Amino acid sequence: MSQFIDQIKERKVIPYFITYLGGCWAIIQLLDWYIERNMFSPYWTQLVFYFLVILIPAVIVILFAVNKQKGEPKFGRFQYSFVGINILVALVSLGFIYKQKPMVRIAEKVLVVNEEGKELERIIPAAEFTKRMVIFPFDPKEGIADNNIRIGVPFLAAIDIEQNPTQFVSSAINLKSRYSKYNRDITENVPFSVKKQIAIDTYSDLFITGEYQTENDKIILDLKCYTSKDGRELFQDKIEANDLFELTDKITATYTLNLYTADHINSNFETFQDLPANSLVTNNLEAFTSFINGAILGEHDSKYAESIQELKKSLATDPNCAECAVALSNLYMAVNNGPQSIEMASQSMNNVEVLSERQQLRIKAGYYLRNSEMNKALTLFEMWRQLYPNNLEPYANLIQFYPMMGETQKAIEVGKDAVANGLKGSFLLTIANLLANENKFEEAENYFFKFQEEFPEKASESTSLGNIYNKQGRFDEAIAFYQKIELLRPKDYNIKKLIGIAQGKKGNVDQEYNLYMDALEASIRVQDSVAVYRQLEDYYSRLGRTNDAFEVMNLRYKLQSSYLPPVAEAIEIFQNPALLNRYKNGGRLEALKTRLNNTKAIFNDPAMVQIVDMVYYQLTEDIDQIENNYNEMSSFILAKSGETQKLIFDISIAKVKNEFSKALQLIDQLEEKVGSYPKDLGTIKPLCLMGAGQYKEALDAYQPYLLESPNDPQILQELGNLHLEMNETKQAKQYFDSALEFLKDADADYKIKKDIENKLALMNI
Repeated sequence: MSQFIDQIKERKVIPYFITYLGGCWAIIQLLDWYIERNMFSPYWTQLVFYFLVILIPAVIVILFAVNKQKGEPKFGRFQYSFVGINILVALVSLGFIYKQKPMVRIAEKVLVVNEEGKELERIIPAAEFTKRMVIFPFDPKEGIADNNIRIGVPFLAAIDIEQNPTQFVSSAINLKSRYSKYNRDITENVPFSVKKQIAIDTYSDLFITGEYQTENDKIILDLKCYTSKDGRELFQDKIEANDLFELTDKITATYTLNLYTADHINSNFETFQDLPANSLVTNNLEAFTSFINGAILGEHDSKYAESIQELKKSLATDPNCAECAVALSNLYMAVNNGPQSIEMASQSMNNVEVLSERQQLRIKAGYYLRNSEMNKALTLFEMWRQLYPNNLEPYANLIQFYPMMGETQKAIEVGKDAVANGLKGSFLLTIANLLANENKFEEAENYFFKFQEEFPEKASESTSLGNIYNKQGRFDEAIAFYQKIELLRPKDYNIKKLIGIAQGKKGNVDQEYNLYMDALEASIRVQDSVAVYRQLEDYYSRLGRTNDAFEVMNLRYKLQSSYLPPVAEAIEIFQNPALLNRYKNGGRLEALKTRLNNTKAIFNDPAMVQIVDMVYYQLTEDIDQIENNYNEMSSFILAKSGETQKLIFDISIAKVKNEFSKALQLIDQLEEKVGSYPKDLGTIKPLCLMGAGQYKEALDAYQPYLLESPNDPQILQELGNLHLEMNETKQAKQYFDSALEFLKDADADYKIKKDIENKLALMNI
């Protein structure tokens, strides 16, 4: 032994080993600096450290062999074998330990712009370090459910957990549509299998359930967390608390302890807050009770008057409750009380700064939307999605609003970013549909196939590919695709409705009608019937039977009032251009004027009055009124909605005034700005090309519309007019005759039919 120690001394193993340790320390320090600077996973430092430690035996062997004296044996087979085995053991053991650990970048820096136009640099978590989850209503173990615990605590826990920037939570109060799919309501107990399926439907990673009881003024909650994919239990815990606020804080702590590991918190996220639960809505139990009762009555029972009273009570008890003011603002808007809605939205802004950042973003964006400040609202939604890239809501809002602003390409880019951030399930099909609307069919199909690859079971239920075929004019393929799904779901009203749409596009209007009747018979929920009636309205309108269309529309409004707020009917006049044309072509402009006046009275907002009036002036082509109001309206649109919407407004005005060359110049500017011609503008472009005498270009511009709707009488009429302008009377007559074939049962005063008949009469002269 003494001889071995002497050899170690002679070969200077110890000094060199100390040098090795010093080198290891330097490597770890440098690596730690590099990892922190570039926000990589801290596991890399651990891995390298353990690797260097496990290699110590091999290092000693190498040092002992390399520093040999003269005449001693060389580095032999034993040393090679030992070092190789040591390295192999290190790699295998560390590979096993770190196999399930996230080794990617944990965070990144982003540059965001707030609603005031200020640039802010922030650190956000990487997508691999984020989770999406659902918190379901908690079930009482016995007795009558306490809404504060059943609905209120999961709602509050969702906000509390979301203070952590790596989390996105769907709370119980926002699951109405998900529950209704399974004919369930959030106020009733539902089986575990349904909860698991809802979690899958929301593309969540995890879901939380709970059962509670009250005992000696304590709340006792059995909390369980599962994986959505296979329903495997991740953890469970029994939590006791004296009140619901303490219970909420303990739920968040339990969730953090079990799932929110150290690798998530070493990134020092600048926005990480941990406000107590009693500061996220209100710390007043009476106000919170009224708030939750109001939310349930309004959101789930459609009892708007009772809901408003409860929310008023919550604000009277706690005037500083911003969430209460927001909820009341939404309720007032739902019952067509615009002024009160704006007042409550303004009140919510008084105390918004004390809330968590995500609450602030949501409340502020809603305020700007309510005040028609679309530019600021969009800026906040953009900021929101960049700071919280795993959050569905900002993506969904941007994808909804950008096409309305004529900027579909921006919506597509937002969808692609959502997919890149792990939200594939929610947005692959959305992107496919947006691309199809832009006539980018091959790319649209590719996104559907990506969805099919990621979610084969859901893809077998999705109708998206059939819808894409419909937009391409591939009606037989669309019908065949829908019929395959129908074999699996023979009683699905939606499939019958979609086949009806495809048959109508083929020109088989009798089959289309029969399929809508079959769809109505297959409808189980009121919502299903409403969806079919909406399509039946379009069917009657297209065929010039506007009296029937309005009869069905009134029936639909009556049905949808059972689950949609009154505002849905009020604002539809702006969201559905076909409805405006129905009034115009059906000779019901006075009825439209009355409806628009009612809308102005409901909202009682100067901006809304301007918009409503301009809608009517454009529809009736009242050039004098357009001229009188143009400057004010133009300035308003530019300030509130931006340059793109201002361009769209100017295009429509130029078209109404028959300034076709100007309209085409503006269309060119719009296409250059947004990347394509917004399909929502309808046939304005080909009509302006025709008005400017550019007939060949007009024919080309009609092709996408003719492809998708080859038997639409209005498209056929416009093409007939175009060929008439080109002195191609034979082709014009063919289009007019085709249109009249579909309008044979149209109302006597239907405008399109009368115009065609007048044209044909002049042609015969």
